[in-house]
Amino acid sequence: MNKLPKRKPRALRGKNIKRRTGGKAQSKQIMALSKQVNSLTRRSYDSCATKWIRNNLTVETVAGSGYAYICPIPYVPCNPTGAASGNTPTVWTDNLGLASQPEYSKKIIFGISQEAQTSNEIYHTGGKLRYQLINTEPSLTKLGLFLIRPKKKLADQLIKDRLLKVGSALNPILGFAGNLNQGLDYEVHEGTGGPENTMFGSQINSKYWDVLYKREITFGHAGASALTSNVNPANTTPANNSIMATGTIKLPAGGLCKNAAIASQSGLRPDATGWEVGYGDQTNENSCYLVCINNGSIIDNQTVTLGFMAPDYYKVAV
Repeated sequence: MNKLPKRKPRALRGKNIKRRTGGKAQSKQIMALSKQVNSLTRRSYDSCATKWIRNNLTVETVAGSGYAYICPIPYVPCNPTGAASGNTPTVWTDNLGLASQPEYSKKIIFGISQEAQTSNEIYHTGGKLRYQLINTEPSLTKLGLFLIRPKKKLADQLIKDRLLKVGSALNPILGFAGNLNQGLDYEVHEGTGGPENTMFGSQINSKYWDVLYKREITFGHAGASALTSNVNPANTTPANNSIMATGTIKLPAGGLCKNAAIASQSGLRPDATGWEVGYGDQTNENSCYLVCINNGSIIDNQTVTLGFMAPDYYKVAV
């Protein structure tokens, strides 16, 4: 059934214009005309979403106790699979770069319109990171889970100095060389004559970093020497207990993603799209990092593993 055309606003009907010529009436006419012009020139936006995942893998390092696992959380689309035909995703990695998942990439979910595929004006409106930690350590284990963002005035220096957007000769993928300094960026308890550990918790330096999320997680039981001792038969919350922790982290909006790269505007593909913007090109002050500070070592084959799914949401000008 076809909709009837909208009638003109009362202030713009011919009879009213001729009959009412006072200042108040003319003001109403101007406001009505302004609304009509705005409705004609208003931008249209399409809602789109991407997703990337981390498999259930360790967050512990060879170095062991007191060291930080760091995973970049890009807000830019990173040329996701499905945004255009034949595109190659722009990848990044964490500071472990495990062989079982050496890189991360995004993909489009829930479909995308043809107009949105070619847009160079994309706004990141936020996202969610749904995580799950599983403990296989036989003894008491404690870790700190954080989502951090550099202070705006220090963002460029921190990202550069901590190598958070840098690879290495061993692994050139961005993010692999990233590190946080214990004592400057975070702090843990220092045992007498022993290595740093997180049994008494961990803390991020709030002078350098905005802490958007923090959670202190304790696995196991004091005095336990076997994994079976940590499993409590009376525990009726399977999602959060002595061997498992789950949760959701709200990711902040990153803002505009616009592509100005020369490589995207020359040759056979002269039209740049915002989907092509990668982690290395995103704004430093809006860059977020998932940090896990733990007291375990990967070499003992008894670890804490972390897996997550991170959908991001976008408004795309079409």
